[in-house]
Amino acid sequence: MNRRLVASIIGVMVIVGAIFAVLWFGLNYLFSNSQTMTNLPKMATTTSNSVIALENDHPGTTNWQIPIDKVATVEIQAYANAASVLPGQLLTFYVSTQYKGTPYSSMIYRLGWYGGTGGRLMTSLVNEVGQAQGYYDLTTHHLVGCTSCLVDRKTGLVEARWHPSYKLTIPANWVTGVYLAKFTDDKGMQTYTPFDVQGNFHSRYVVVTSNTTYQAYNEWGGYSLYTSYDKRLIKAVKVSFDRPYIQGEGSGDLLSFEVDAIHWLERQGYDLSYISGVDIHQNPAQILNHRAYLSIGHDEYWSKEMFDGIQYARDSGVGLAFLGANADYWQTRFESDSANIPNRTIVCYKVQTSEKDLARDPLYGKDNSRVTTRQWSHTRRVASACRIIYNDLSPFA
Repeated sequence: MNRRLVASIIGVMVIVGAIFAVLWFGLNYLFSNSQTMTNLPKMATTTSNSVIALENDHPGTTNWQIPIDKVATVEIQAYANAASVLPGQLLTFYVSTQYKGTPYSSMIYRLGWYGGTGGRLMTSLVNEVGQAQGYYDLTTHHLVGCTSCLVDRKTGLVEARWHPSYKLTIPANWVTGVYLAKFTDDKGMQTYTPFDVQGNFHSRYVVVTSNTTYQAYNEWGGYSLYTSYDKRLIKAVKVSFDRPYIQGEGSGDLLSFEVDAIHWLERQGYDLSYISGVDIHQNPAQILNHRAYLSIGHDEYWSKEMFDGIQYARDSGVGLAFLGANADYWQTRFESDSANIPNRTIVCYKVQTSEKDLARDPLYGKDNSRVTTRQWSHTRRVASACRIIYNDLSPFA
């Protein structure tokens, strides 16, 4: 969908849905009326001693934000090897500077309320020496100097395949949340890489970031599930997590659609945990550990495992809240990347019965339940799972 129109959809749905259902009635009321809720464990809601409330007592900073005149384009780009990570696990960052040997620093921030500053500095690494591993030029739509890059012109799949720049062991005391790694070169040009830290596994609410949708719209390398700057291909049918985001100063759609909800939820001190959509795909049953599932952004791309797991959780008494529209619009599936790491490639052929092109998806006729389409009885399917229906574009674009 057109991103400007998508933004208007999100805005309208947040105003209508979030204000009436969340701000007016409150999250506690929203998820207290299900008859099946009596079978679920009772958990704290907003308490002064929740891990989220205690975390937000720490001093914050606004330095997590990138000044508009310091947004990097080609100067420095980066990505991580995972959408989310557990405390104690290793997270690998891949950083490329435009010129070999360029000094840069890394600052890791956790997003929250923190007295209105919006973030907290968790750790920093300075005096790093940049590797010139290539970059994507958004103005020319060309990859420059990326000798390691894998580009499949038949599918539009692009993997950066850069050498690791550094590895971070997530400290045991890092509270679950959405984190931003901010990389700054010696001229002050800056870019982000987002990741979630899991934890608080039996919180009342589980907040899910829409990483699959971030990646669907990501044009790094010249391809996304919407565009192709290669005349031989209309749009990609496969996209990889093994590349930087070009949107949101490198943060994907996090700062466009999700950060305000994160700030608000943490300001209230709600009992929260954070996971990515990829985590739902890998282990849908984990939703059952919570009283409610909160989709806080543009949650458009779901795998069958995500849909089945979310619907099963709902039928088991878990509440569902969608603070944006256009949820579960396209079915996707996951594949391994070229290094055989699972769930690093998103596949979506966007075939439709009305277009009579279902056979473009290689699984058609072999496993139709995994054909990547939005027409798996779409209106009935989404309404049954989400209790919302995306119908049309907003006139307020």
